[in-house]
Amino acid sequence: MRRRQRKALGWVFLLGILGLWAVPLDRSPDRIHLWEMPIRQFGPWATAAHYGYESGDLISPIVPPPVVNQVSPRWLGVQFIGDSRQHLLHDDLRLTVAKAGQLVVDHRLTEEYNGFVGFRLRHPLAPGTYRASLVAPGFSGSPETWSFTVRDNPIALKRTPSTNADRALAALNTLRTVMGLAPVAYNASLAAASEAHVLYLARHGYDTPSFHEESPGQTGFTGVNPWDRDLAFGWPEPVAGEVGIESGSPIPPEFLVQDLIDTVYHRLALLSDNLESLGLGEYWGDNGSVVMDLGFGYRSTLPSAIVYPYPGQPGVPTRWVDWESPDPAGSAEGQTFGYPITVDLPTVDRVMSWHLTLWKSGRPVPGITDAPGTGDLDPNQAGFIPQNPLAPDTPYTVVVRGRARYNGGVTRAFQYTWTFATGEGGLSVSAAVEPPQVILGVSQTGTGNPVPGMTIRVFRRVAPNQLIPVATGRSDQSGMGVFSLVGDPPGLYEAVTSTGNAVLFSWRANHGQSSGSQFRPF
Repeated sequence: MRRRQRKALGWVFLLGILGLWAVPLDRSPDRIHLWEMPIRQFGPWATAAHYGYESGDLISPIVPPPVVNQVSPRWLGVQFIGDSRQHLLHDDLRLTVAKAGQLVVDHRLTEEYNGFVGFRLRHPLAPGTYRASLVAPGFSGSPETWSFTVRDNPIALKRTPSTNADRALAALNTLRTVMGLAPVAYNASLAAASEAHVLYLARHGYDTPSFHEESPGQTGFTGVNPWDRDLAFGWPEPVAGEVGIESGSPIPPEFLVQDLIDTVYHRLALLSDNLESLGLGEYWGDNGSVVMDLGFGYRSTLPSAIVYPYPGQPGVPTRWVDWESPDPAGSAEGQTFGYPITVDLPTVDRVMSWHLTLWKSGRPVPGITDAPGTGDLDPNQAGFIPQNPLAPDTPYTVVVRGRARYNGGVTRAFQYTWTFATGEGGLSVSAAVEPPQVILGVSQTGTGNPVPGMTIRVFRRVAPNQLIPVATGRSDQSGMGVFSLVGDPPGLYEAVTSTGNAVLFSWRANHGQSSGSQFRPF
């Protein structure tokens, strides 16, 4: 959960009047340091190449917990982690479902979507309690079983995303595209779970029992944990999560996403290449919040590492105000640090040893280490928070090395080295490509407070050290502005503030829907 701290709230009401005149630039960029830092990723984008699959004689099903379905299930199946598609579809897996001891479903698991193997129900299940069993011929051990209940008068889902959900998706997918990550799709079940949870928080506050949990018996209860609620509203497997921000007043969706990216724990969830879908719920007023529920799978196109700031990233904020909860810096709420660094090794089962060093001009930078498996980190994730704000307009090099056990059973050493560069200030620049325009925002890193009146210049990036000016303008009172890119050629673009903070975004003349591809049909 990300706690929102603000000195002023009135700016958010100006969101509906976004305005930034885009005019041609006819001068060379000034105060922009162009470092030789080509963008790259740690590919290839192939899970098998990074020891990500278990052997064919093993399967790793993720068994759902008991749940009361608010929505009648449309799909039944099981999510697997670390199992290849070829093995799953040839294992002759079956799912049986019984009610009151009577078999009502016996179906082969025939369709696979990023590790989820299942089938679509032809007819809705009648209200009542069911017991499901995964039948896996040839594998030792007892069948995996679980129960679920379909409630009387299940609710219907809203299949169309809200405007703010679309905008949040556009902002997230704009960043993921630059990083080479697969786009994320809207999901109605995750949206319904998010919407129900923000209403629960509005009724009971943030501590009944916590921001991400609900207490049985309370009005509006739909599930203790995020994955319980996601299952209840029709997401068919329990590999799910949730991020959110406490706020009594509306938050622009673009700032919501950027605020979460500017953290440690919440960033890792949003930049996972296994993230497939999300839904958004929001409630403004007393005990207000905005929540995004996240649905994950296990892709066949995973890179060996996902790092942020990413290799070649320009204009990174120099500082970060720590308002994240849980706190990756310990008890440091409200303190100022350097911009945090994160590492995710998606095909690793467990990091066994590791060391991360941030270098500036040949000298290590002191900081706080978040080791794999500590705090809210998974055993294949790590973080580093520089103790002090970073130097302005300076390239930094990160070296992370260690030894890990991969999902494929291999234990081996790893090392990743990359470079990013800072801007002059502690400002975050966000971009959301929404054809035929791009929405840019400038906020204070860590607090999320908007920065109005900031000069923003947009360039087409021909090379890491060559920018062609396209447009210029200033952020409005909401800290945001809209640039039209009609007629501009496809390619990589860079938006730079007068402080040298920057964001990259990819533009195509025939840019598709910002919400990305729909990977799963549920």
